[in-house]
Amino acid sequence: MKTKQTTRLSLLITKAVYFSCFLFLFSAAALHFTGCGDDTVSTNYNIDMPRFNWKTVSLNAENFNCIWSRDTANMYLMSNVGNKLFKLTNGSLTNYNIGNHLIKQLSGNTSNVVIFALDESGEMKFVIWNGAAQEIRTGIYIPDTLGNYFTGCATDDMGYWIASQSGIASYNGGSTTRYYVNDNMFIPKHIYKSRQNTIRITGESRNTQKIYELQDTAFVQIFENTGNYYLKVLRDEAYGYFINENIPGPCFYNISGNSYVENFCINTNIPISFGNSLSGTAFSDLFFEVYSSALFNELSSFGILHWDGYKFSREFEFEVQQPGIGNSATAFYSIDENNLLILEGQYPSKKLYIGTRK
Repeated sequence: MKTKQTTRLSLLITKAVYFSCFLFLFSAAALHFTGCGDDTVSTNYNIDMPRFNWKTVSLNAENFNCIWSRDTANMYLMSNVGNKLFKLTNGSLTNYNIGNHLIKQLSGNTSNVVIFALDESGEMKFVIWNGAAQEIRTGIYIPDTLGNYFTGCATDDMGYWIASQSGIASYNGGSTTRYYVNDNMFIPKHIYKSRQNTIRITGESRNTQKIYELQDTAFVQIFENTGNYYLKVLRDEAYGYFINENIPGPCFYNISGNSYVENFCINTNIPISFGNSLSGTAFSDLFFEVYSSALFNELSSFGILHWDGYKFSREFEFEVQQPGIGNSATAFYSIDENNLLILEGQYPSKKLYIGTRK
């Protein structure tokens, strides 16, 4: 009789132990939520679930570092070496010969894909592609004594533009026009069509941030500041941007005369290291590449956060197999407020992340 009671007691204890383990595992699971790639993050931080659905495409054909698209149906990619333009459609890559150029940047408008190129002689060119490549010479050369810094933009109504240390070229209506800025140390960072319907160039000269604007037939300096801020262009406006390890998040500044006026700062109690890689269409639609072992703790600790003007969402972690390796995003491109493209990784393990708002 005593043996039977002892056996029953042992069974009850065993069941209790299993049940306690189940409760512990269930409780532990409840403290985490799963995102893209089955990685986890603690809900102790005030952060949203992903606002975007993400599709990942492996790209092993080339070491792509340029991407542009009007939509997510047909996306265009290039490497900064070689002579091919690639179109990605339904996961399939098609390549087109566009001529042999040393350095290229990729853009476009509603009609054409536009490539800004530097050839072997150091001359900058426009390469317009709409089923075939049309090469437009600019007559502007970058000598070996200067760095190969240049930037381009394509507009629907004000033509195509290239800005370099040697000069600026535009192509519109079949003709090419050349311009210059009165500063041979100026390194252009971004040329764009502004909200004021003018062409502007941001850049740096002797550790000074500057903006030039085309007024009539010449580029005139309209902004100069020697502070510790960087100029960032969101769509069609330039802002000051500042981030370092001693502040809890990035700060943005409006431009007033030659001064920066604080717009807003993103303050967070989440342990995050922000970089300079960001993209977006407005202050209520910003994507940041960040390092955070608290939020991204299974793969690389590098991932993407989205800011909607009030709160972060944890979008996904990069699929890097060696934790602690530095920032890995190659290029961001915001098609619009609902679609984002990110190139990430190193050849031959290049990936394209396609984000679509839920």
